Amino acid sequence: MSFISNQIGLEGSFGYIWMNTGNWTGTSNFSYTTSYKELTGLSTSFTLASPSQDFAMTTDGRLKYTGLTTKLFSASAACYASLLSGAVGMAIQIRKNGSAITGCETYYSHSSASIDDFQISLSTNDYLSVFVKVASNQTAPVLQVNLGANSIGGS
Repeated sequence: MSFISNQIGLEGSFGYIWMNTGNWTGTSNFSYTTSYKELTGLSTSFTLASPSQDFAMTTDGRLKYTGLTTKLFSASAACYASLLSGAVGMAIQIRKNGSAITGCETYYSHSSASIDDFQISLSTNDYLSVFVKVASNQTAPVLQVNLGANSIGGS
């Protein structure tokens, strides 16, 4: 009985969304720019993983925290694109409620980029989303995007 009572209230929160076209042609007509642009509303929809504990996707491409208490999360994201040869690099950010988070970005010299295990605090109805930019403006397919968050310490 004491084992069960010690576990009450310790269930973690987690959520994961992804967009994958199922092939390597990707979604068409995404216009990359040299300024960050949010990856929402692509021609192929995002999917919310099941199960997702305390998370929802009310806007395509945004992972919304629906839990009742503020928690610390480990967030990760990745984007794979089919960029034209003129692009010499790609950068991604995880943003909270549409605003940049200091230090939560990464740059790569090719057409994929990822962020792993960035710690961020989320309150009820906060959302995370992925923003990208490239070295030269162009239109090219988005092949795959994923975004996830897991509460830290079982809280």
